[in-house]
Amino acid sequence: MVEHIVLFRFLPDTPTAKIDEILTAQLALKNQVDGILCATAGADVTGRAQGFTHCAHLTFESQDSLAAFYPSPAHQGGRPDSRGH
Repeated sequence: MVEHIVLFRFLPDTPTAKIDEILTAQLALKNQVDGILCATAGADVTGRAQGFTHCAHLTFESQDSLAAFYPSPAHQGGRPDSRGH
């Protein structure tokens, strides 16, 4: 198994609905991409994340399945834009 972690640093004025949209899109990848075994996402609750506010965590079957994910349409175009939020 291979773990893939994405950290988000949302601005304080980012609407909750936008954050939910982005995290829901991360969770949906499990049903869109072969080789993803598990997908989780959520907010930092420790206050020790060095400014990062949220995280998505994907578990892949193998390094090959992770490598195949990067150029996939689900990774390249099917996600909400999180920049500037």
